[in-house]
Amino acid sequence: MSRISSLYTLVLYLINTVLSYSNIAIWRAIMHHNGENSDATTIAFVVAFFAFTNLSL
Repeated sequence: MSRISSLYTLVLYLINTVLSYSNIAIWRAIMHHNGENSDATTIAFVVAFFAFTNLSL
């Protein structure tokens, strides 16, 4: 039973990772389009997003 639950957690983690990477790509594209390609904003967004995904797990 714990094996299934850990597999489920791993799958959720992988989905969250893929989603977070696609969101970062979208965010960077938007920032670049707006001409404000600031790495500080991108880093802040990444940190906030990973904190959120870790809390959701």
